[in-house]
Amino acid sequence: MLVLVIYFLADQAQIKHGFYRLFPRHRRPRVGLLGDAILPGSVGSVLTSILATTGNYIVLLALHVPYALALSIQVGVLDLIPLVGPPSSGSSSPWSPGPPSRSPKR
Repeated sequence: MLVLVIYFLADQAQIKHGFYRLFPRHRRPRVGLLGDAILPGSVGSVLTSILATTGNYIVLLALHVPYALALSIQVGVLDLIPLVGPPSSGSSSPWSPGPPSRSPKR
């Protein structure tokens, strides 16, 4: 993952130019202005969410928590919400359903 981050940072201008080429030629200046206004803050937020999701998934797998993937995705999505997202995502994991209960054998 670190290699990909370094690659994307090194070729950021080319990746951005390639993304803008997906739009029609007459819309590219407007898309460029919007991208330059939105991208700086959102890229960092998305990278933070990806790291939070990955780290949470690894920890939950190590602890053998059921539904580790679903809980990790929830953490990543909630992490995108400013101010209230990270605390709410951190507090949602303890409320995960526990292991299935076993009824005593008769």
